[in-house]
Amino acid sequence: MQIKDIASKIVEMEKVPTYFNNTKTFSSVTYLKQNSDKQRGLYLPDCDSLEALKYCKSSIPDGFERIRQMICTKCDFGEISFSVFSILHELGHWIEYKEFIEEGHTDKEFISCYELQRAVMFMQRDNECQKCKSKEDIIALNKKYDNLYAELPTEKYANDFALSHLIEGVMKIK
Repeated sequence: MQIKDIASKIVEMEKVPTYFNNTKTFSSVTYLKQNSDKQRGLYLPDCDSLEALKYCKSSIPDGFERIRQMICTKCDFGEISFSVFSILHELGHWIEYKEFIEEGHTDKEFISCYELQRAVMFMQRDNECQKCKSKEDIIALNKKYDNLYAELPTEKYANDFALSHLIEGVMKIK
C-alpha cells in the first residue's frame, strides 16, 4: 500500500502540513533550520509501504529491530504496522513541538531543551567512530548509539505517542 494512502487515513492533513518526497525515510521538521529550504511538517516517503520497510531494515538494522520489537508489544508486525508506527512517530514529534510552542515557548527554547542533546550525542558518536578499528567495533557503536537515541526525551515522546495510537491506526487501514 502506498504511504500516501496510509497517511491520508491517520493524519489530519488539513491540520498538519504533510509532504511526500523521493526518500524512503520518515521525518518531521518542527523548528526551521538555518540553510534549509524545508518547511515545517511531516516528510513521508513517496513509495510503497514494503519499500519503506525494506529500506529501514537494510539501512538502520538496529533501529529497525528496536521498532519491530516495540510494534510487536501492540500488534503483529508487518509493512502496514511499520508504516503506521513510523507516520505516528513523526506525528508525535509534530504534536510535542506544537504543544511546546502553544505553551509560549520559542523555537530557540525548543532547540535548547531538546535538540542540543541530539546534536551532542551525534558529535560523541562521530568522535567514537574515529577510534573504531573493525567492522565489529562499528556494529557495537551503532547499537550503543541507537539505544541512546531511543532514550532522548523527544524520541521517547514520539515512540509513546505512536505506540498508544498504533492499533487504532492499523484498524483504520484494514
